[in-house]
Amino acid sequence: MKKFLSTILILLLLLSMLSGCYSKTDVLVVDGYPIYPGLYLYFQLQAISMASQKFEEEYTGKELFEQTIDDIPTKDWIYTKTVDLAKEFVFIEKSFDRLELDYLNVELEMAYYDTTLREEWSTMSYFYTRNGIGYETFRKAYENYLKSNLLFTALYITEGGEEEVPEEEILEVFSNNYTYLDYIRVYKVDEDGAPLTDTKIDSIHKDVEAMKKIAEDAVKEEGVLFIYPSNIGIQAAFEYYAEINQLSEEEIEHEMGKMITEHSILKTTSTIYEEEYLTMIFEAKYDKFFIYEAEDSFYLFCRRSMLEFNDESWLDYRSVIISELRTDIYLEYLTNNSIMLSVTEKSSARRYFNMKKANI
Repeated sequence: MKKFLSTILILLLLLSMLSGCYSKTDVLVVDGYPIYPGLYLYFQLQAISMASQKFEEEYTGKELFEQTIDDIPTKDWIYTKTVDLAKEFVFIEKSFDRLELDYLNVELEMAYYDTTLREEWSTMSYFYTRNGIGYETFRKAYENYLKSNLLFTALYITEGGEEEVPEEEILEVFSNNYTYLDYIRVYKVDEDGAPLTDTKIDSIHKDVEAMKKIAEDAVKEEGVLFIYPSNIGIQAAFEYYAEINQLSEEEIEHEMGKMITEHSILKTTSTIYEEEYLTMIFEAKYDKFFIYEAEDSFYLFCRRSMLEFNDESWLDYRSVIISELRTDIYLEYLTNNSIMLSVTEKSSARRYFNMKKANI
């Protein structure tokens, strides 16, 4: 939703560049689909936004239209992009119908977002309406956006879809980019975050090395690494830590909650850990113990496969992975197919971008 509306915020100063007296006839006809003035102006608004983002410097008013994009006058570039966006809109509409997708799903989504759409319209209606874009056009554009999402799902995510992603490809991404992580974190700072002495840190490092050996021996002795919800090695390492530090029962409970993380799901794009630590985790072998020294802590960690207990756990991430794999391809698909649609242009189309009529 935010992405859908972001163009509006960028163009508060540019919106007034469009004239306010429009014909009621169609401006374009794309493959038999009429593009009425309000919809044309909506695409033009998007095109202006795209044009403005081509420049590092922020241009407002006539300044933007005095520039060139790839040696093309900005006004001409915007006109061409407006027509391309109209083609893409029509291709989505026609593809939705061709695949006989259920319009009820669109209606349900529109109903779900109705309040949000009305609130956004209430905020931005002045800038739309003064430039010939009405509420129904605003809703129509968002409806097309929802149809595009459903089209993506039908093509790539739905089993048996025309462009269904092979299971092997999804599993490879899942295995390489998702993992379970268990670790025990031993701090190199005090309760106030102040660094400990070098001598104390050296001592802690030796303790963590010993904890790693304890963890490995415990797993070897038990013959199993993980019994939900606990990692046998991590638990044994903590018991050793509690013993050598002579923790009371109350301290054990507190430190356990503070130091131990188990069965945590981690992704390669996570930002909660240092990049170097994240890289080390995903390069580590499964079911082995490793030590990473961070700025304020030592991590004794163990990486485990998310397919360890459930061969179908990847299915929970299937849609997300496919979206990551195919979004750019889908956008190319829309561009390459929509560009082939025929367009009947009316002379009125260019008059909608007449600088002499611009309200600056």
